[in-house]
Amino acid sequence: MEKNVHPSGPHNGERCALKAFVRLFGWAMLTVLLLGIVYAMHLLNRTDEFLTKISHPAAPNGPKPWTALDQDWGLDAVQDEEMDLSVHRMLAARAREPLRRPEGLSFLLLGIDNRRETRSMNSDVIMAVAVNPNGKSATVVSLPRDMQLKPAGLPERKANFYFPYYYNRNQATAFAETKELFADFLDVPLRYAAAVHFRGFEQIVDELGGITVDVDMNMRYVDRSDGTNINLRKGVQVLQGKQALDFVRYRKSNRNTQESTDYMRNKRQQQVLQQLMARLTSFRGAMHLGGVLDKAGNHIKTDIPETEIRGVMEAMLKLDREQIKFIALRGEWRSPYILVKDEDLQQAKAALRAELSGATAAPAAPASPPAPATSPGAVSTAPPA
Repeated sequence: MEKNVHPSGPHNGERCALKAFVRLFGWAMLTVLLLGIVYAMHLLNRTDEFLTKISHPAAPNGPKPWTALDQDWGLDAVQDEEMDLSVHRMLAARAREPLRRPEGLSFLLLGIDNRRETRSMNSDVIMAVAVNPNGKSATVVSLPRDMQLKPAGLPERKANFYFPYYYNRNQATAFAETKELFADFLDVPLRYAAAVHFRGFEQIVDELGGITVDVDMNMRYVDRSDGTNINLRKGVQVLQGKQALDFVRYRKSNRNTQESTDYMRNKRQQQVLQQLMARLTSFRGAMHLGGVLDKAGNHIKTDIPETEIRGVMEAMLKLDREQIKFIALRGEWRSPYILVKDEDLQQAKAALRAELSGATAAPAAPASPPAPATSPGAVSTAPPA
């Protein structure tokens, strides 16, 4: 401070002004710090509320259990009394299971779209995710919604048929049965499942101020029966919630634009997921975390027990975005299915298993990362409109 003092020494008035400024600045800093602490505590409380809302209850005598997709999603929810006692026992037993470390995490991620206008439900996004908490890495495999599946004891259908099928049959066990089906198909254990409603995706993107993506083609599609109106132009741009949803959903066209394929749509979903994660971990994302948690809590459902969900979220938040590998399965269109090549499917299975097996290594000596999967087979002609 000496170099700023007048050579003859500061006057008393200058000293008083300096002291007043220091006091004012000090109080301002303390106020900011206090506000920061209050905001952090507020976020912690919001985080606890969010985790409780999306998780399974710890025991049948606790809070009302999650009953699949509730009325917030525009669907009828089953009542607690209608759930069989055996289901309660299953949920309670699963809730008591500790989060096994350093074993990897694996889960099935579903994007759900239900239309009040048509009273329909679709699982248009299907992803299998393997996480290595030690290496802070993950592998995400996107499955085409029209991929042909032939599960034992069930009808041959498209991949997006089975979750709605199980849900309509028994809401309380829909997650468990869907996980089992895709775990058998991929030869990989799927410990958890999560469903994200598209309305929640829209609201989260809006809360974050949009995401920057590269729209790969002009997109135009209108369906007045359910209110769909997709209108995007090719190029790098910031998309708000509805536009981002249109971007990941676009496939057919009825307004003279190029049609898309399931493979291209899966690549868009991965691009959006990457940008969304980047946005969530940015300064703006941190400032809007409270609003994000509120919106996500109303539109995300999981079967992760309350006793484990904090550990799962911690592992997910610590992931290195550069260490997240995305694999989009592609195949040949043979109406009405997408037929995935066995070679490509085996590569995807191997990548998921490698991610999980790498997680069993001690943190001091992590396993070498798996060899990158080669790009799956050639894209075929898109399904007809």
